[in-house]
Amino acid sequence: WPFNYRIDYSIDPALTKLLPNPISGLLLLIFLVVATTLYRKTLDKTLRFFAYASLLSLFPAVIAVGLLSVAGARMMYLPTVFIIPFCILLLRKKVSTKTFHTTCSIFLAVCALSSLNQVALWRSDISLFTYALAKQGSHDVAHLNLGIAKYESGDFDGAAYHLNHEMLTKGEDQRHYMLGVMNLAQDCEETAEDEFKLAIEKNHHFYAAYHN
Repeated sequence: WPFNYRIDYSIDPALTKLLPNPISGLLLLIFLVVATTLYRKTLDKTLRFFAYASLLSLFPAVIAVGLLSVAGARMMYLPTVFIIPFCILLLRKKVSTKTFHTTCSIFLAVCALSSLNQVALWRSDISLFTYALAKQGSHDVAHLNLGIAKYESGDFDGAAYHLNHEMLTKGEDQRHYMLGVMNLAQDCEETAEDEFKLAIEKNHHFYAAYHN
């Protein structure tokens, strides 16, 4: 969920409908509430601890992701620490040993495949935001991030292509600033100065543009 959230976050929040990621977190929250309610009398002290800790840490994370807050993705790591042990311990108490081992094996296999997929996409910023553009189409933030990534890798032509994509929502100041930095790196000082001035016009508090 945190990984996919980062990709989806590049969509303009004003146009975003309820994404699968917040829905999955909400369903997980509902599951915890139902499970805790149904089995509250049979839960031992350890299970109660993991259940309540999961609920307390997951609830604000679901709200944050639903509001498209960047912090929401980071907040999901904490409840995971409590949710997984809770589910495993609850399953161990409610099913046979054979069913328990089979379920855990499937769970580990799914986690392994998911990890392999994530590692492949996270190997570089270029691969990550190229995937974002392919998944979402022509979105402003993904173009900006990919342009910055290509600039940092030394691909100025590739960076210019994405940085010259006009931002329709927000980030025009950052786009002009990066164009200025890129032109400055290529000794095009007059063009760089024009871009820094445009960045300042878009954001009068852009102190890095003033400095350059």
